[in-house]
Amino acid sequence: MLLLLGAVGATGYRATLPSWSWVDAAIPLGLIAAWPFVEWLIHVLLLHWTPRVVLGITIDPANARAHRTHHRNPNELLLLFIPVHTYLYAAPAIVAPWLLLLPASQAWTGIAATLLLALHYEWSHYLAHIQYTPKIGFYQRVCRHHVLHHFKSEKHWFGVSMTFADRVIGTSPPADQVPKSPTCKTLGVEPLSAD
Repeated sequence: MLLLLGAVGATGYRATLPSWSWVDAAIPLGLIAAWPFVEWLIHVLLLHWTPRVVLGITIDPANARAHRTHHRNPNELLLLFIPVHTYLYAAPAIVAPWLLLLPASQAWTGIAATLLLALHYEWSHYLAHIQYTPKIGFYQRVCRHHVLHHFKSEKHWFGVSMTFADRVIGTSPPADQVPKSPTCKTLGVEPLSAD
């Protein structure tokens, strides 16, 4: 709901601002080109983070713990969405660079486009985990891709709303060439009682 309100609010606010230019078209196109790789990196580096002990302190980010819980219970709807605490640091991290780098009008184009892509991510993730087969071919492919990540191998198919990065990086092999992983549900990390 927070993401929906943010996306609608930012888009509406941008519509009230003047100074439309070619930059307002270039920003969403650039984001669409970069998004699959950003999504892939976040999924691989943050969400699939393996706890590490550094100087006697266990480093195990909350989002990684939440993602492991999601893998253990992939069809639990309450575990599907971006954890609320993420917005405490994600919102400033999304808004500040745009406002610092561009004039206000184009900055709000970037903010709105980023939030709309994040909303699309959440929608795609939701569709992949419910008992419904989308009628649109794009969503059928995205959903199958994500289901393979959860039930075939957690080491492949990292894209959730876009799968292009997996194809470029090589983490989207034909499903019949990948053996079923025994660690799809645990990501190779034994659950802790605090999870």
